[in-house]
Parts: sequence; C-alpha cells; structure tokens
Amino acid sequence: MLNDAVTCRICLQTIAGVRMNDGWHQVTCRRCGDYKITEEAQVEWQETRSLRLSARAKSNAYSWIRHHPGIAITTGDLESLTQVREPSVAERAEILLEELAGRTQAIGQEVSLPQDEGADPALVVLTWSMNYGEVRFLLEQYLFAEKGFILKTEGMHPVTITPKGFAYLEERRRTNQNSTIGFCAMWFDPEVTRTWTEAIDP
Repeated sequence: MLNDAVTCRICLQTIAGVRMNDGWHQVTCRRCGDYKITEEAQVEWQETRSLRLSARAKSNAYSWIRHHPGIAITTGDLESLTQVREPSVAERAEILLEELAGRTQAIGQEVSLPQDEGADPALVVLTWSMNYGEVRFLLEQYLFAEKGFILKTEGMHPVTITPKGFAYLEERRRTNQNSTIGFCAMWFDPEVTRTWTEAIDP
C-alpha cells in the first residue's frame, strides 16, 4: 500500500511516497530519490545516527543515495552512509554542467532553473550541495566566472551552455569513460566500501 502523506525515511523533510513490502520501506523522495530501507535501519537512522551528524554529513548521505537509485539500505550500511565525503568543487560543478546539458534539447537553448530549493530539491543533492546557495555558487562563480561554460541572465534564470561548455563535456566523455567508477570510489574510505560495491554489483 502506497502512503503519500509521509516524510522521507532518510532526509525526514520532503514529502515522499512510501510502500511497505516484506519489511522494507520502498521510498520515492523528491530529494533523495528512489531507495528502500529496512524498518530496523530507518529507526536507527532517525533515532540515533542522523542526530549525531553535521549538516554536511547528512547532506552527503542524501546525495549518495540520490546518485544510487534503487539502493537497499540495512543497519549494516548506516556506518558507511555516515562517512560519505563530498567530491571537490570542480567535480560537483561538472555534475551540474552535465545536468544542465541533460535539460537542454538543442544547442543554444536556455535552461530554466528554480528560484529556490523547494522548487527542485533534487538539483541540490545531485550537485552534493547543502542548499541552493551552493548551487548558485557552482553556477555563478565556477561555471560562469571561472570557466566560461555557461552564459547567464539576471539572477541566473535562465542559463545557456556555451560552445566552450559543450566542447568540455564532449572531451570529458571521450577521455573519461571510466571516470564515474574512479570518481565515486573517492567518496568512501577504503574500509567502508560495502554499500558502494553492492550498489554497482547487486
């Protein structure tokens, strides 16, 4: 049975759809995405684990789950989830540029962005950001001012990927076909890789 009037089992904020199935909470969250978690794990996360974490550590957990749709979380995975590290600013900006390209139907097309986090919470966690202010930093200070990969209008709404930005993405895709695995491997310490291994090799 699907219950839409509940909060996410992980971020505890966004209204989510939750379906119970053989002891699993199957969740669809606007922020964290699609995942499933056991009853025991969600209780431990809410009552102890999440209460000990900084805002950044919580945000990293949400982002990791968002980048691994369908992940199954048990109590044995919670320690790893609390130790996720965010990528570098450059890597996060690359993720955002890829997302903008995915929202572009034609070269030169403007991409409309939300005015705040509430309109598109997924964009915040996709870029490993704590809030929309960090997304704006990646857009304005890195992709626009530092790299020239986008053009912007007043207030960043909308933006357009420049030829330089498209050229960068094309080169990156040609030369870094295995970059996703190498990139994600850095998010965990070597001793806490079980959840990651199961996510890519269920």
